[in-house]
Amino acid sequence: TGAVSALIGGREDKTASLVYNRATSSVRQPGSTIKVIGEYAAAMNEDCITLGTVIDDAPYAYSDGTSIRNSYSAYKGMTTVRDAITVSGNVLALKVLQEVGVDTVYDYLCKFGITTLSEEDKNEALCLGGTYNGVTNLELTAAYNTIANDGNYIKPYYYTKIVDRNNK
Repeated sequence: TGAVSALIGGREDKTASLVYNRATSSVRQPGSTIKVIGEYAAAMNEDCITLGTVIDDAPYAYSDGTSIRNSYSAYKGMTTVRDAITVSGNVLALKVLQEVGVDTVYDYLCKFGITTLSEEDKNEALCLGGTYNGVTNLELTAAYNTIANDGNYIKPYYYTKIVDRNNK
């Protein structure tokens, strides 16, 4: 529905109104959490891959020749996209991004409600969550909610009405 059920943006006592809220204001590098809503969602929706598509998880490099490694410091060989998502393979994510295109992945992330992206993010590091500004937890959560909502993005909201003590 887009309704925010709970929000925790910091620790300790709230000492003022409108203080900095880490859940809504803080931008952080999303890392591998971006893979599903970035390259995998874009490639599936553009009919480049399915969850059953097999990709070779083997030594590989970015377009500029810089090698890329998996966080699990190994290679799994022929791997389905479903398993690639499960193990969060970096090589596999880069191959999918190259297949669908950086611009397409960037556009999909924007459609998923990520507003903190800039033109500087249109590069291959985007497949691993290497963004110039980062993303907020709120926007990342809303993006994943879009997948659970059959692809329909709903902007998060905190309340539906405000009433006074007389319920007006």
